[in-house]
Amino acid sequence: ARPIGRLGSFGYWLLRLNFRTYANILVREGLYDVKERTDYVETAKEYLKILDLFDFNVVVAGKDDREVEVKILECPVGYGHDDDLEVCKATMEFDHQCIRRLGGNSILKETIPGGASECLIDVLPAGS
Repeated sequence: ARPIGRLGSFGYWLLRLNFRTYANILVREGLYDVKERTDYVETAKEYLKILDLFDFNVVVAGKDDREVEVKILECPVGYGHDDDLEVCKATMEFDHQCIRRLGGNSILKETIPGGASECLIDVLPAGS
């Protein structure tokens, strides 16, 4: 993904398209036994199931009546503090699209390339 980022906005678009397509296929075709949900908590559980399949190091940091907060403790792609934030965001399109296809919405609040010690994603009800 890093070399594609050197192509600027076209490269970011290409990365987003690639990861969005993979997420669509993964959820729509029911690969890995994940299913669309209507409740954001169930959506978060299905999303965590996907992350677990790929051996991501994650924890649920919190839950309330509006969101489930998921922390990705280390970048599974290997991005660090010196990497391109836009490439990271384009790569995270996989996560956003999985959550959308599973029936929720998401907000990327913190990233490792953005200076945080871990990535923080909020899983929200659809339409939020």
